[in-house]
Amino acid sequence: METEYYSMRLTAEAFGYDLSLLPQQVRDVSLTEHDAALSAEEKKTLAREIIFDDLYHQEKDLIFKNTQECLYQLMSNVKVNMDRNMQTLSGLFRMQWFFIILLIAVVLAFVALATAQVIGPLVRAVPRIREDKPIPISGASEFRFLASTYNQMHRDNRESKELLAYEAAHDQLTGVLNRKGFEKKLAEKRQDSLALLLIDVDEFKSVNDMYGHDVGDHVLIRITKALRDSFRSGDMLCRMGGDEFLLLLTDINSEKKDLLRKKIKSIHDILNKPEGDTLPVTVSVGIAFSQGVFDETLYRKADKALYEVKNKGRGGCAFYE
Repeated sequence: METEYYSMRLTAEAFGYDLSLLPQQVRDVSLTEHDAALSAEEKKTLAREIIFDDLYHQEKDLIFKNTQECLYQLMSNVKVNMDRNMQTLSGLFRMQWFFIILLIAVVLAFVALATAQVIGPLVRAVPRIREDKPIPISGASEFRFLASTYNQMHRDNRESKELLAYEAAHDQLTGVLNRKGFEKKLAEKRQDSLALLLIDVDEFKSVNDMYGHDVGDHVLIRITKALRDSFRSGDMLCRMGGDEFLLLLTDINSEKKDLLRKKIKSIHDILNKPEGDTLPVTVSVGIAFSQGVFDETLYRKADKALYEVKNKGRGGCAFYE
């Protein structure tokens, strides 16, 4: 068990646990000078390597093998003694045989207990670790402590991965999809009749130049909120970069042009009203429809409609005809 206690001491120090709350065997462990100087993450890694590496399993197998050999040797010695004294000590032999059976039962019970409390939980834990799943908290107290620690590390690692995946797919400023996130979600989304809206903030460079990037950031955040509030939660809003946004609507066709015009007008009414330190702004929107295919052709059509809005003075929307 010294290996387990050493791994537990590494884990406890890595996570900053109060050592006084740990079993006495763990508190009595002294780390080597090298291991004591490791960082928290290095201690966690070393603890996992100690408890799950091949050497650990080899040592456990060796202990089990030695126990069996000792049992077999004990039985052999007892049998020799029984044969030697059987004729003259038949009564004593019967009594001795009874105690031998009892001893065997105790040894087997010990082996069964060790299997149930240590080996069994380890055997059940290994496949779940390979599948990147939490492991059952059962068995000896030391293994339960180790399982709890592993499960906490597993949860922390999963949450970190989820956070990294979210940040990789979303714009840091506005929280909407970025280009990479949009492409990934588009590949997973069922494509039906579509409407693509390309949205540019009018004269945004002038806002940044005159009032600074903080004001420009507030403008982008306000526009993002207006777009989110005006369209369905299932519609895909993406910040392509700078002041350029893309909005993909599904289950919609060209018969909804009037509805889209009203929504764009409503957005303009919101953005034209100053809010705190945020300046009034307008947006130009180019819209194109498709029967279930999002491709470069649809993008060019929406971009052409956007160009038409800008040529007419900005601050409105146009449909590709």
